[in-house]
Amino acid sequence: MIYAPSVKCFANNDMVSLNKLISKSISLLMISFTGLTIACWLCAPTVFSYFLPERFISATPFFNVLMLSSIVLPLTLLSTTISASGKPEIVAKYILYSLATWIVSFYIIGNFLQNYEILVAVPNFIFNLILAVFLFRYASKHYNLRFRQLFRSIPDFYYFILQKIKK
Repeated sequence: MIYAPSVKCFANNDMVSLNKLISKSISLLMISFTGLTIACWLCAPTVFSYFLPERFISATPFFNVLMLSSIVLPLTLLSTTISASGKPEIVAKYILYSLATWIVSFYIIGNFLQNYEILVAVPNFIFNLILAVFLFRYASKHYNLRFRQLFRSIPDFYYFILQKIKK
């Protein structure tokens, strides 16, 4: 989705357009994913009980923990931009760091916290969170991406909803 435009921005050394591209893309996805995550949290018990056999209803809390990852998942879009800049080794390094934290957290939960079954889903969230933090730090330093830009689509989304309501 953003690889080709990112390559073009790098080729033209147009960091302003690159910043707009990645901040708008990530912001729109984060808002959408956050809304969908909240909807899933609220609807999961009903949907699970309606469509799945009763034995799967106990999986709802695991599903909800896994859904947390979707909120930070849009930040992993930055891996595409970093790769487009000709630095896929940076992305690989961050994935390895995230994988190491996933392994350590899975080991700790499996060996010391096994009485808390819900925690089995936490390492996946930790992996995505760590990866998102590393990618965001890199983008902040090299592409001038700021934290507040992650929310730049909120006013657009708000005005879009207002326009739909007024019709």
